[in-house]
This record gives sequence, structure tokens and C-alpha cells, in this order.
Amino acid sequence: MIRRCFRPFTGANACLVADSALAGQYHLPEPQSIIARQIYDLHALITWAIVLIFIVVFGAMTCAIIRHRKSAGRQAEPFHENITVEIVWAVIPLLILIGTAYPAIKTVIAMSDSPSPEVKIKAAADQSKWGYDCAQEGIGFCSELAAPRGRVGNRAPTGRHYLLESARATSGATRRAILSNQPGPPLWS
Repeated sequence: MIRRCFRPFTGANACLVADSALAGQYHLPEPQSIIARQIYDLHALITWAIVLIFIVVFGAMTCAIIRHRKSAGRQAEPFHENITVEIVWAVIPLLILIGTAYPAIKTVIAMSDSPSPEVKIKAAADQSKWGYDCAQEGIGFCSELAAPRGRVGNRAPTGRHYLLESARATSGATRRAILSNQPGPPLWS
């Protein structure tokens, strides 16, 4: 009897396990720098904190709804102010805020303490065209957002334009004034 009750759950569990093999393609890409790793870890910490809060709050709410429903013959008791409950109700969110703010502030401070860059890159957008300039290396090129065969893509520039993987670089982005009313390619198909 018990085995028959759990058969649907076994099939659902098998689907969940099979789906977890594909979860990597829907996850955030692997961070490639120390700061990116800290931001990734901060994102994971806050996401798990939200999941934990969700489980606790909805679990308590579900238990309260089931135990104190009117159909069970319960009468509502008069409930007046309880200073202990109100203090706990205010302190728990404060602790959650401090627990998530500390690593966030640490990460922001680490981002502001970055060393001086070896390369400075200027990126400028003009409708569907992007221009990249690196004055120190004498490199400058434009690429255009194009939609060949109904698909949006980036027309790759020709020639040798690359940076060393180990080079520290900063980029500044600007937007040139759009003087014409000419539309770019659609971003959907």
C-alpha cells in the first residue's frame, strides 16, 4: 500500500534528477576574475537566504492555516500586544539585512581598490554600430549589429584586434547623439 502511494513521487524525483544534469546551461557563467567570483558568491548567498526565508515563512503560514482553520472547530482567541514577539519581528529582518550587507560592502570596497589598468578601452554606441578605441595600442574599429537571415548577430570586424587575456583593462562607454530617425535592425525575429 505504501509503495503504491509513493510511485508517482518516484517518477517525479527521477525527472528532477534528470533535469539537474541540464541545469548548468541555465546557470550564470563561471566567473573569470576575483571580483566576479565575489559577486557570484554574493548572488548565491542572497539567493539561498531568500529560499530559506521563503521556506520558513510559508511553512509557518501553512501550519497556522491548517491548525487554526474554522472547520476544525477552533474559536479565535483574543490576541493582544506581545512586546517579545514585536521585538523578535523587528530584530530578525535587521539581522538578515546586516548578514547580507556585510559581504556586499566588502565586495564594493574590493571593486574600488582595483589597481591601475594596463589598457584603457573606449566603447561608443551609435544606433546599431559600436566603436572601440584603444589609444595606447593604436587600435580602433567599429562593429555593426546586423540581422542576417532574420537572426540578430554581431558582424565581426576584420583584422587582428585582441587583448592579452592577462591584461588589466578598463572600459568607458559613451553614446553618440542620434541625429537621424533611421531605425536599426529589429532585436527580435
